[in-house]
Amino acid sequence: LIYPNPNTGKFIIEKPIGLNKEVKVKLLDAASKLVLNKVIPIGKQKVEMDITNYSKGIYYLQLIIEDEVFVKQILKN
Repeated sequence: LIYPNPNTGKFIIEKPIGLNKEVKVKLLDAASKLVLNKVIPIGKQKVEMDITNYSKGIYYLQLIIEDEVFVKQILKN
């Protein structure tokens, strides 16, 4: 779960209930440059991301759980 999206620079990433695994979070800009790198550890359900100091536009969120990669699009207004 990623909310709010679109956002003004702050948003929450929340793991599904029952997912008791570490989630690696990588935020990439439109040019695929790494902007932020975080980990949601086992036992923690959510993490707040803050990109208020970055420019408006489209970002890509990579969520890595073990060997699976999920990509979500984020829009910063």
